[in-house]
Amino acid sequence: MPAAANQFAAALELARTSQFAAAAQAIDRFLAVSPRHTEGLILKASILTQLGRGEGAVASADSAIRLNPRLERAHWARGDALQRLGRLREAVESYDRALRLKPDYVAALANRGNALAELHEPEVALKSFDQALAHNAQSPQLHNSRARVLNDLARSPEAIESADRAIALSPGYANAWLARGIALFNLNRYSEALESFETCVRAEPGSYDGMSNLGAALTSLARYPEALETLEVAVAMAPALPLARYARAQAKLVLGDFAGGWADYDARWGNRAFMAKSAGQVSDATREQLALNLNPSDLAGRKVLLLPEQGVGDSIMFASMIPDVVATAAATTVVCDARLVGLYEASFPRASIVGPEASAGMRLGDFEKVVAIGSLGHAFRTRLTDFPGTPYLTPRPEAVEVWAAKLGPKRGRARIGISWRGGTAWTGAKSRSLTLGQLAPLFGLEGCEFVSLQYGDPRDEVQAANRELGCGIRIFDPEEIDEFEQLAGLIQNLDWVFTVQTAVVHLSGALGRRCVAMVPERPEWRYMAAGSAMPWYRSVQIVRQGRGEDWAPVVERAVEVVKAECARAPAHGS
Repeated sequence: MPAAANQFAAALELARTSQFAAAAQAIDRFLAVSPRHTEGLILKASILTQLGRGEGAVASADSAIRLNPRLERAHWARGDALQRLGRLREAVESYDRALRLKPDYVAALANRGNALAELHEPEVALKSFDQALAHNAQSPQLHNSRARVLNDLARSPEAIESADRAIALSPGYANAWLARGIALFNLNRYSEALESFETCVRAEPGSYDGMSNLGAALTSLARYPEALETLEVAVAMAPALPLARYARAQAKLVLGDFAGGWADYDARWGNRAFMAKSAGQVSDATREQLALNLNPSDLAGRKVLLLPEQGVGDSIMFASMIPDVVATAAATTVVCDARLVGLYEASFPRASIVGPEASAGMRLGDFEKVVAIGSLGHAFRTRLTDFPGTPYLTPRPEAVEVWAAKLGPKRGRARIGISWRGGTAWTGAKSRSLTLGQLAPLFGLEGCEFVSLQYGDPRDEVQAANRELGCGIRIFDPEEIDEFEQLAGLIQNLDWVFTVQTAVVHLSGALGRRCVAMVPERPEWRYMAAGSAMPWYRSVQIVRQGRGEDWAPVVERAVEVVKAECARAPAHGS
């Protein structure tokens, strides 16, 4: 074998055994003799990519492409280098060129899928993985990648199936156990998720993602001391990474450690799942402009733009800090859900309130501080005594009067608004939603009338309950209460709100109206780990589901709260 061929073979073997520094020296010696050897240039590109020398890798792949534009592996090597450099869109373009030359090129399909997943295009990524699996169904890595993007698409049952296929092919595959655990976690099957995360960590003790998700699962199972211990380990593994810090924030906040929780809470902006589910008006580009780790002095005398995030209930909860900003800043502009604009205009007259359509034309450069509204806790709510708990939202008088006329005179001791379903597939709707039949003990209260506050269109449910239970629930067209100032006007005409964990809790509390909130065994951090109160609102009384308890006794306890108050109220004539 000629000397040059020996040098190439040596470089190839060194790369195969991950001795990349030595491989780089060997391939350079070979290319010094054979500079137009396309396979050598492709190998050099791959070696430099592994060494983190991405620009050199791209240059080497480009040299190979100039020599032979139809070499699919050269385009793949270029894409791999670009992907490592974070130039994902260019990487996808290189993989596409490779695939035009060789449509069944599994490595290009797999890398293309990974790049698209990083670009937050999971549906397109899924197609790439499916195409790759059509040519190589025995690859555990491909099944795992498919599970990962199915998790991004909230298709959790399918994600479990793909992760299980990966595990069947490679039982010790830590990342497949991780993907499986995430899918189970998203289905609120926390005990099963915990087992998967534990298996992941056993298979790969240094898995940062495994430890971070293990801590999150322990938090969801209310095993708080273990959760914090686990998350401290995960944070120590990679202090600059966001996953464990965001999970630690939630564990601390649910326990009432507000100073510690808010210190970690801004890590949510680096959390892929949070960005996919909860970012709201905060795009990737806008995220780079956000002011983090705020103190009140950072806002003093500044022009401040507040951006919404997460669900509408969260926006209402965090809006309790808008008055703090208004009192501190020179000028405050608040972007909010279109349904909240009227209510916020009435409640915060010193702030400029902007809906999403109007906000599209705003320039971030016109503001001195751009703040996601959930980041205000770090500045204004670090101690329990920082929570005033007093009402801060108020609809215009005419909205209240309109509903007083629609409802007419009260016919008994109490007029009670009800909401029985909350959340989405992402936010645990199944674990915090009831049927109207389960509220039968409430409808048995003497001298009470009931009004539906349920979002969506529950008319069929209400009509069926009125027929079968004789509860006489009043219901209005969904359009009449979809706008939150109108819904607030309705709630101001009620004596009680009786609800599950949903945005109605936050709206009732923000209005200062009495509310009984039934929360599941493992509530979100906003509802705290224990007790009948939440710091955000004094008027909300929490009734908690006990461990392993079904909803019937929870409903009974919640009804007793209302019953005791109704007994003290004078009856109204019909």
